[in-house]
Amino acid sequence: MQRLQDELQSAKDQGRLSHPVTWKESRDLPFLDACVKEAGRLHPPFGLQYERIVPDEGAKICGHYLKGSTIVGINPWVSHRDRATFGQDAEAWKPGRWLCDEATRRRMEHGLLTVGCWNAVSFSPLQLSDVGQFGAGHRSCIGKNISYLEVYKLVPTMLQLYDVSLPSRNASWMEYNEA
Repeated sequence: MQRLQDELQSAKDQGRLSHPVTWKESRDLPFLDACVKEAGRLHPPFGLQYERIVPDEGAKICGHYLKGSTIVGINPWVSHRDRATFGQDAEAWKPGRWLCDEATRRRMEHGLLTVGCWNAVSFSPLQLSDVGQFGAGHRSCIGKNISYLEVYKLVPTMLQLYDVSLPSRNASWMEYNEA
């Protein structure tokens, strides 16, 4: 939290942040961007598997041939914790993992679900990071853009106004979903 607060204070001191923070200003805050990506990676809003249908000609996925029309899918809570993609500390909150060389970042962005497994469609960096949280293509969430707008503007604006902290670094937290 301190690193994000420091980034916001530095940008404010340099006259790069207004109140409220604009979309354009928020996009020039690399650690904020890393925090948003890491939050979406560890806590994707959609916990069901994203199903896709194997093309008619079949496909080789993870070394296994699957015949055409087979329904495949993966749960983002599982894929976003893949140690081969996100490191041995994939279970840990570590936004700094996103502040790396471009090749590593793109590999992780591709790991936010299965972009690139089916074809060579090219995505912009923002689109790649959307996949794990909001789907892609015709299955993309229609609320994706407003969600990002809210998060990228609200978080830095609120952190400029309030000193936010947890009551204890050693506190035990339990995550659960209510139906």
